[in-house]
Amino acid sequence: MMTKNLIDNKLVGQLQSGLDMKYMAEYAKEFALTGSDAKAKVAGAAMQASFIDPVTALEDSLPCVGQKILGSLKDTIKGLLGKIAENVKNFVKCVAQQFVGGIMNNIIGGLTKGLSGALGGKVGELLGGLDIGGFLRSGAKKLMNLSNVFKCNSKQEYDFGIKEWVVGKGPKNAIDLGVDAILDLANAADGLAQGLAGGVQGLSIATGSLGMFDFLNPSVSVPGNKSSLGECYAGPPTKCGGLKVEIFGGGGAGGIGKAILGSIINDGAGSTGSIIGIDLLSGGIGYKSPPFIEITDDCKQGYGAIARADIDEDEDSPTYGQITDIYIVTQGENYPVPEPELESKPPYVVDHVVVVKPGIGYTSTDSFTDNDGNTYKPYIDNSGRIVRLSPPDPEKFSVKNVEQLPKIKIVSETGSGAILKPSLKPRPEYQGEIKEVIDCIS
Repeated sequence: MMTKNLIDNKLVGQLQSGLDMKYMAEYAKEFALTGSDAKAKVAGAAMQASFIDPVTALEDSLPCVGQKILGSLKDTIKGLLGKIAENVKNFVKCVAQQFVGGIMNNIIGGLTKGLSGALGGKVGELLGGLDIGGFLRSGAKKLMNLSNVFKCNSKQEYDFGIKEWVVGKGPKNAIDLGVDAILDLANAADGLAQGLAGGVQGLSIATGSLGMFDFLNPSVSVPGNKSSLGECYAGPPTKCGGLKVEIFGGGGAGGIGKAILGSIINDGAGSTGSIIGIDLLSGGIGYKSPPFIEITDDCKQGYGAIARADIDEDEDSPTYGQITDIYIVTQGENYPVPEPELESKPPYVVDHVVVVKPGIGYTSTDSFTDNDGNTYKPYIDNSGRIVRLSPPDPEKFSVKNVEQLPKIKIVSETGSGAILKPSLKPRPEYQGEIKEVIDCIS
């Protein structure tokens, strides 16, 4: 089982094929000498038996080989992190990919070296010169199948869905590095290092030819940096803006949201604002629980905005497993406003209200108003819980554009416990207030 998990059955297949060929060759040789089928079979079996000890030694060397490699990774990782701290001003995705690529090169080199003895000699006769390093570098799937090698008698691990938590923000989405992309970088960097005949980077030599990665060079933080590996710039952002809404976790995919800026300070370059809403553009599919929301900007200067998501949990609903709403818990501040958005930012109004908690004891005569003076119509069930809260229709009434995070004020003598969060959408075209409805049929 370990052999299969290690390299996708490659060793098993080639060992079996090699043993079959050894048997057939010895059988043919003996049969040609004696003409006896029985003696030829015995000779073939004896030839195969001579490989029992070498193959057993190979099998014995496979379990926990990863643990030995992990033990040697400390100095490698320390060296890589030291170079990142020295040369990288902004830890971007391409640096993360190259960092993992360096570790991959170390692991592949360790496996190749660690198995070289067991794969030589008589076992080498069966494998026909199998290149373990080349095989592992030929596809990401082979590397992913190495996972069990690094779990030698380890305790079961559980995936809780959150890899990082930021104080004041909440869960942070892990960088999706892409195993295939990392392997391509690792192979390219390894090839560059081998082509330098001795190399010029001490780290590569000291740690076993990790590869010629961009972050080993100070120029990685210089704008316009290019290398044989591509364009990887790890310096300070050259421009701010570019708000991103990351939707992750919950077992689903495809959720897309756009951050809505408000409470803007200044009206030109250097303008900042708060997150007053999330325009849900796609609800995605397959969510089993509400996903996490992370709001970031390119310059990492905004902070404090926290958003939550709701999903449809009704299995009979056509939108089952989709995100139905994203609402703002805290709006944060200091998020950069791109200049184009200052000029073309569409007006937003309250589209609907998310009833986070319905409370109890409310009546239809209670007052629900926001900080712009808009009045909301409540729908209350028999227990006094708020089922729905309807904002004024912007197509029919001249409501104000929302510039700050809306807050709903409730005036009730008996109700308590409700948490209501307005959700924003671009303002529809105003059709004019309806003064009278005339029934022309009855």
